[in-house]
Amino acid sequence: MAETKELKDNEDVYDRQISPLMERIVAICKKYEIPMIMSFEFAPNEFVTTRLPFNGETGKFIEALRIIRPGHHMSTVVITGVDGDGKTQKEVITVID
Repeated sequence: MAETKELKDNEDVYDRQISPLMERIVAICKKYEIPMIMSFEFAPNEFVTTRLPFNGETGKFIEALRIIRPGHHMSTVVITGVDGDGKTQKEVITVID
């Protein structure tokens, strides 16, 4: 029971306090194409992990993901499109299962 309460409390902290900061950090990293990885474990084996790869990313980010989430399979999807201003936009999504 205590673990469930802890999970709920930590999820609430993430949702209310960390997530808004993450949105700002992700937006800045996207704007300046800064590779990043952040992972939060709000209960045993309950993770939120965000990775933004850009051209400057090194293989160390993949190593870090494997250390943070050992034994999980990673799939990366790259979505490319053109925005209303004619600028090419690329979104890279890594799914960890």
